[in-house]
Amino acid sequence: MQAGAREELPMPIAVERRGRIASITFNRPETGNLMNATLFAALRDALREAAGDDAVRVVRLGSTGEAFTRGGDLHEFMHNPLKDGWERSALYDCTLELARFPKPIVAAVQGPAIGGGSTLILNCDIVVASDRAGFVFPFSSLGLCPEIGSSYLLPLAVGERRARDWMLTSRRISAEEARDAGLITELVPHEQLEARADAIAEQLAGYSGAAMSATKKLLQEVHLAALEAAIQAELRALSVLMEGPAVKEAVGAFFDKRKPDFSTVA
Repeated sequence: MQAGAREELPMPIAVERRGRIASITFNRPETGNLMNATLFAALRDALREAAGDDAVRVVRLGSTGEAFTRGGDLHEFMHNPLKDGWERSALYDCTLELARFPKPIVAAVQGPAIGGGSTLILNCDIVVASDRAGFVFPFSSLGLCPEIGSSYLLPLAVGERRARDWMLTSRRISAEEARDAGLITELVPHEQLEARADAIAEQLAGYSGAAMSATKKLLQEVHLAALEAAIQAELRALSVLMEGPAVKEAVGAFFDKRKPDFSTVA
């Protein structure tokens, strides 16, 4: 990754070096930055490159368009991306990369963060959100279960009782509620979001990389074994649920533009 260079990875993720900051941007606004196996593989590779580049001290994560991400690609759900084994999936690799990432990640959330968008930011160190942002953990409404470590990280961030509410009801969480609960670090007016996230990334980039990595390692290590166990348990459960009738009903209802009927499915 050369300073000032811009690269388009196989999935539309743009990677740019700005001094000591690696900027990773979801760049498929026409789809709402839907997440699929190709995106997770690209994000994994971008994170690995940033982790191994001694010149990079901070990752700045963001997205283009109105949505941070509208969640998983339901077209891919129909073909079950975990059918060949969750241990070999790009989702698993990317989730481990996030859980173990040794440098600060500053995320900017400008709009809806649904599913994987909400679970992914739990792995970031500082999350700045626009007043247009909203968050959804839609597992129950899709016949699915938590992923990207969220079954462990969400209760840690917002408390057990609130995490159960959010995950089981699949309701929308406003930016204000997310801030008050501790899901995000800071809430700013929409027009100030990019400048504020950039300012935080620049501040961190001016600090000692060794000191920040040591600090992050200390914060990670107390939770890492439990987090990795949770990630594996999530994917085992998810691989079973993705073959089940509830997911087929939820996905079919989405494409048919109707409310799913789970009354006859387990």
